[in-house]
Amino acid sequence: MASPSGRARAGLFLRDVDLPAGKLLLSESPIAAYLSGKPPGRIIGSSLLPDNATEAAEYLQQQVAYLVLVTVPWYKLRNLFPELADGANTREFRLLLDATGPEYDEGSHRAHPLALREVNP
Repeated sequence: MASPSGRARAGLFLRDVDLPAGKLLLSESPIAAYLSGKPPGRIIGSSLLPDNATEAAEYLQQQVAYLVLVTVPWYKLRNLFPELADGANTREFRLLLDATGPEYDEGSHRAHPLALREVNP
């Protein structure tokens, strides 16, 4: 039996994480979104983000608690925040799990569940 994909591991990890009231999960993976068990009305995709990294970070801070970044080169989160593709922690984001598995060695993209950090101006 094959092990779950990185996207599935990311979603299953988020299943055990409470989504704070009034906050959303942003997922670039339908698989991770589904397996997270979060209500569909509290899940959004990255296409809704502004095209400017500063504006996108502000939106995420206000509206989102967790996100799942998938390292597909043309996906929006990777373009806005390229440092996150390598699993880096930043001032705004904290890596929760490196969901990379053996499928990465065969050409699959990484999936990273991240938490938004509270940033004081």
